This record gives sequence, C-alpha cells and structure tokens, in this order.
Amino acid sequence: MLGSAAVGVLLQAQITASTARRADEAALALPAEFRQPFVSCFADAGGGIGRFGDDAPPLPPDLPPAVADQARQLANHVLQNGLTDAVKISFLLPIGVLLLGLLSAAAMRTTRHRSPVPAADRKGCLDVRVKV
Repeated sequence: MLGSAAVGVLLQAQITASTARRADEAALALPAEFRQPFVSCFADAGGGIGRFGDDAPPLPPDLPPAVADQARQLANHVLQNGLTDAVKISFLLPIGVLLLGLLSAAAMRTTRHRSPVPAADRKGCLDVRVKV
C-alpha cells in the first residue's frame, strides 16, 4: 500500500515537472506574444492533469485560428510526451525496490539446524548397524 502511494506521488510530481518542461519547449514554436499564455495553461493545470480527458488544456480564447490550431497540436504533443516521460521515470521506483528485494533474498543464507539427539534420549532406541 505504501509502495503504490509512493509511486502515485512520484508520478504526479513527474507529470507536473515534465509537462511544464515540455510546454516551455513547445512554446518556442509559437509567436512570441502567445508563448506565455500557452505555458500558463499548463502551469495552471499542473495539479490536475487528469481533468483534461481526451482534450488538451483549455487554450486562451483570444488566439487567432491559425495560432489556435498550432497551439492545440503543440498542447497534445506536450501532454503525450510529458506523460510518457513521467511514466518512464516513475517506473524506476518499483523496479528499484524489486531489484533491492531480489538482491536481499539472494544474500540471505539458509542454514539447516540439525540437532543431535542427546545420549540420554537414545536409551530406548535399538542400535541397528549394517555390516557390509
């Protein structure tokens, strides 16, 4: 339970960071006056990236149609690549924990404890010896 919570927290943090980074990179393809509003859409949505559903984040309403189409394509690109980056990094935590468990299990030694029967307990036993 704790492991899944840790992965969830790591995934959310990575989604926020990677989509913000990808938005900064993608904004360079837009005209200068539209870059900051584009990046702001992702910065405002960082805490709830899942609310977009099938759509990209809402874009500023004052975008010209040509820029709006380009921004929509860039936003889809940002989300797809940002989420992919986040999942790749988040998978490292459970893989690392599993490898640590594997190494720990391999390092453990099993010993067999064979306790000899004391002579006092052998008094009632038959002494059977096989001669070859």
